[in-house]
Parts: sequence; structure tokens; C-alpha cells
Amino acid sequence: MTVAAINRITRRRFLGWSAIVLAPFAGFRNIESLMPALSSLDLRRKQFAVSLVRAAFPDPGSATRLGITYLRNVPAESDIASLLYALSAESPSLVEMATRNEEVNLMITLHRIIKSDFERGEVVNIGGWIVARTEARLSALASLV
Repeated sequence: MTVAAINRITRRRFLGWSAIVLAPFAGFRNIESLMPALSSLDLRRKQFAVSLVRAAFPDPGSATRLGITYLRNVPAESDIASLLYALSAESPSLVEMATRNEEVNLMITLHRIIKSDFERGEVVNIGGWIVARTEARLSALASLV
């Protein structure tokens, strides 16, 4: 899958993400009543991000340094929501596995995606290191959580 294919927004992907993002807001009438839902959404994103980072890196410290450099080079992915969207577009089952705390399956899936990135040439050069794009995004998440 090419970067263009990953970034292409299909109707199904748009509706799916819209439902995820807008579901917590159903029934709210004013901005004050939205605040708990917004903070809940941020918390769920962070929990998902932490699950991915834990599954990918036994020691996120070194990944954090790589992630900071990646974020400087790719400012369009400089927040948790953008990175989660890009990662879950590669494998929609990541969300389900993280939600169910299926850490072993999450690890296996992430390693499969990283291997696939290398096979397809989806790599980035970060400070002289050649890493899979998925690995770079996971490193960026590690630096944000």
C-alpha cells in the first residue's frame, strides 16, 4: 500500500472515523456539557497510544529520541490523533486489539506491519537510521505520551 493509498479518505473510513469522533457528543446542547466528553476522548486516545507504544517498544526511551526527530521532519503528524489515524489506517484491527488489551496480538500485528513497510519500501531516514514508517510513527507516539 502506498502513502497515497494510506492517506486517501474513503467514504467508509470517513464515516467510521466520524462515528468514533462524534459519538461521545450525541445529545449535547451546549459547549459546557461537551467538556467531559472531550476530555474523555483525549483520555481514550492517550490510552490507545500507550498500548501501542508498550506493544512496540520494551524500552520506549530510545524510541522517544527517534520520535522527536520524526516529528520535527513531519509536522503534519505532530499530534496523537494524526498518528493514531495513520497507524490505524494501516491496520484497522489495531484499535480493537488495544481496546481488548490483546498485547501479544498487538505486538505480532505491529511487527507484521513494520516488516511489510520494509518490503514495500515505506521507510524513512531519521538521523541516519533507516526505519519503517510505522516504526517512526510509533516512536513519535512514544515521544508524545
